[in-house]
Amino acid sequence: MAYYNRGLARYQKADLDGAIADQSKAIEIDHGFAPAYYHRGLARHKSADFDGAIADYNKAIKIDPRAFSYNSLAWLLATSSKKGVRDGKTAVEHAREAAELTNWEDANVLDTLAAAYAEAGNFEEAVKWEIKALSFPEFAQSYGEEARKRLQLYTERKPYHESMPK
Repeated sequence: MAYYNRGLARYQKADLDGAIADQSKAIEIDHGFAPAYYHRGLARHKSADFDGAIADYNKAIKIDPRAFSYNSLAWLLATSSKKGVRDGKTAVEHAREAAELTNWEDANVLDTLAAAYAEAGNFEEAVKWEIKALSFPEFAQSYGEEARKRLQLYTERKPYHESMPK
């Protein structure tokens, strides 16, 4: 737990290499500790190690299938800055699983579902789910500006892709 918790703190301080190292140590100690795989996946995603992030998210899902792991994997597969990583069909599958696990009531998951549908070329569903995500007041207040930009892209029949990491 000490390595895991320090890894979380390092991630919060944008020390991605330190976060990855600590989560890796936590995994070395307990190969079945899904949260360490998930959080290492987040750090790898942010550091543009997309293959590593995908592997970690999948491992976390295999050990303990939770909505946040499905959602993070779906977001990466739908919006990656690297074309070869994107897979709209698989992103939709994972986003729908996250939506099922949250009873279709988590706006962040619905936002991911919209991005996944857009990447898969189904812009009608993308618009529908982005509008639904924006119907949640807390989401609209916190993420509305960016979500409305994505909604505009979807209405123009364009997917959303993250910018290349700096």
